[in-house]
Amino acid sequence: MKTKKKVVVVGKGKVGTHLAGRLEAWGFEVIFFTSKDGGLKKFEDLLDREKPEAVFLTINTKDKGQAAFGYLEVCTICNVPAITCEKGSLAYHTEIFKKNPGLIAYSAAVGGGTQILNYCQSRFWYDQKVEIHAVLNGSLNFFFEAVAQGKNCQQAYEDVLLLDSAESGSTDPLSFVNGDRRDLYMKTAALYNMLITKNSFITPELLKAHDLDQTGLKKITEGGDHYRFVVSFLSHRGPNNDQWEVKVAPRKINDNPLYSWLPSGIENGIRIIEGENGIGGRYTLIGDGAGLVQTTSVMLADFKRLCFL
Repeated sequence: MKTKKKVVVVGKGKVGTHLAGRLEAWGFEVIFFTSKDGGLKKFEDLLDREKPEAVFLTINTKDKGQAAFGYLEVCTICNVPAITCEKGSLAYHTEIFKKNPGLIAYSAAVGGGTQILNYCQSRFWYDQKVEIHAVLNGSLNFFFEAVAQGKNCQQAYEDVLLLDSAESGSTDPLSFVNGDRRDLYMKTAALYNMLITKNSFITPELLKAHDLDQTGLKKITEGGDHYRFVVSFLSHRGPNNDQWEVKVAPRKINDNPLYSWLPSGIENGIRIIEGENGIGGRYTLIGDGAGLVQTTSVMLADFKRLCFL
């Protein structure tokens, strides 16, 4: 009988379990590994013993990416391809990705099913001025759109809970907004570090990611103005000079044509304006970010690319 090829899935949450089912349908034997199974030495022993085709990293970001970085480092030592959807390592440990471009894939870490990272990589704007505006957290987008449509903060927050898309740990609208804002800042740093800069990496702390208080939340949810959280990357002299301005803030979008492209609901999106006054064109990508099917589909696509399936 033909022996099944093996893969390792690190993390046994919703994403890991769903991904395992799809991998098994592809004919792979899935070996789970969690923190309860041991530390990095046992993980390395597992890779040496089982010699898997690849490792899928599906753990949540509960720190500054240290846990994910540890697993990825072991994968590089063992020369095992790794596919991750974890964003903290991209935001805080960029070097490991830069040093191992053919061994680690990370398309699902920012934008999920929308594949924002891949879309940005496909653009050719290295010799001209460019503006990049992005919605990188679909839950915040959904929340503030609901508020703009007349719901109060509590009603909008309850709608988010029904979608099961908020960052873990929220108990009310304020803790939800702050939790997902931290997620947004991490994705912003990850996108900047992986695609825009060449050597001047940033962290969420450098973006001044401070929490809102009740007064701050009230300011952007009451009074008739409509806000969305939009991330902007602005080059003033061209990316080859590594001169970029990064902005992460709630933007007042009332009748502002700059934000006419914004995605609806839980979607993510990105708008790229190339050249002075957009002479090089305006390009938009919008789609589903979060979701088990969306995230695992991108990870499987990375698997195919990385391992030439």
